[in-house]
Amino acid sequence: MRQISLIRSLALLLASTMVLFGAGRANAQIQQDDLVVGVNSSSTDSFRIVRPGSGAVPGVTEFGGSATSTPWSKNFIQSVEFDNANGISHNASGNFLGANFGNSFTGFEIFNFATNGSGTFQSVWGIKNATGGARTDRGGGMSVSPDNTKIAWGANDGGLIHVMQYDAGPAPGTGSGASINGWMSTATGNGSGSTGSLTPLKTGTSQATTWLDNNTVLALNAFGELISFDVSSASFGTTSTPNTTASWMIEKSGIFSSSPGDAQFTGLVYNEHIAPDIIIGSAGFFSGGSETEIFVWDKDTFEEIAHIDISSSVDDGDSQATGREIALDSQGNLYVGGFGQNVTSVIPNFVEEAMNGTLSDNSSVFWYQNDFFTSFSGLDVAASVGGSVGVPGDFNDDGVVTGRDFLAWQRGESPAPYSTGDLSDWQTAYNGGALAAVSAVPEPSTLLLALAIGTCLVGKRDRAA
Repeated sequence: MRQISLIRSLALLLASTMVLFGAGRANAQIQQDDLVVGVNSSSTDSFRIVRPGSGAVPGVTEFGGSATSTPWSKNFIQSVEFDNANGISHNASGNFLGANFGNSFTGFEIFNFATNGSGTFQSVWGIKNATGGARTDRGGGMSVSPDNTKIAWGANDGGLIHVMQYDAGPAPGTGSGASINGWMSTATGNGSGSTGSLTPLKTGTSQATTWLDNNTVLALNAFGELISFDVSSASFGTTSTPNTTASWMIEKSGIFSSSPGDAQFTGLVYNEHIAPDIIIGSAGFFSGGSETEIFVWDKDTFEEIAHIDISSSVDDGDSQATGREIALDSQGNLYVGGFGQNVTSVIPNFVEEAMNGTLSDNSSVFWYQNDFFTSFSGLDVAASVGGSVGVPGDFNDDGVVTGRDFLAWQRGESPAPYSTGDLSDWQTAYNGGALAAVSAVPEPSTLLLALAIGTCLVGKRDRAA
């Protein structure tokens, strides 16, 4: 017990000392249920990492989200997505992928940002560079397959769904080592949909994708049609030339029956670890105002389970305020990014309310307001759910053993089903023991952590003698 007390005391000292080396960097380490908003600015700071402020509860406390400092310096990032490294869905310790929507000069680009608190990031793929300038398609609605091997996105130009062959690299979370190794896309179809469209998506709009399983991409187009794209029988082309296939289908039409026109923006979420069904967001602004709707569909039959209108509650006074991307946290709260405004909203207990049939119109609550105007607000949440269990020393249950697990243990946050809660598990798994960490010190905080544990071990040996 004296050893544990000493360790906890040293951990508190470590936390205090880290302030001297920059609390901003520590705060920037991604944690479970962090909301990251891509604010699409022209500055060098294009993200906000949002956590509940002191005592704030998502969906209960209005404007309770508090932004931490942001380490990355990359502008014009809109669509954002945590990958599923180590089998953990939207892993806080995995890669954080951000996409530049693009313009007529650059086109769609994908970047990999570190989640370990550093400012490291890499360019993973860009359509202009990949095609030697032959294509500059813009795009958005990025999503990652559950097995973390593929990325899907929808083209604003051309109306096609694209799927990239993705490798998270040997060290997810470091902002380096990720790669894209192949490319496939839908071809034009037979125009059998209710709109008679030859392409799965509507050109000139931003439309969402998600994964039903490792081989099935779902996309919601602005016509109000749910599209499926089966990639299991299609081969990948090179990263510069996609293999095109017509294997997409219109699963259901007429989604936006209550809207006065096609949606300008769609959102789509399916995460079996949090919700059993598909969650759909649609939004648009019209001559008479704006509209934002949320739907819940059965994943097997695509039948509607719930439908609410949140047009008024997401409107912060801008008559054209609309929802944008949507994302779930581990507790089942649904976040809705704003377009034409600088506010992110949250619908509290969304999954539970949907399952109980108690969702109500305009039930969203303002959660976070950007410190400057944004025209996009793409977002995702580091839900960190699912994956395998029983990793010794993995106190925060993200599938890997790092210094973050020691901090989780120190705070008493060890999830019992996933670890014995014994610090020796962490000592053994973390670089072969805490003292081994001294040989590879990336930051002063890591050195202090290793020294703290080393001191405790020496004290233990002295008492034993």
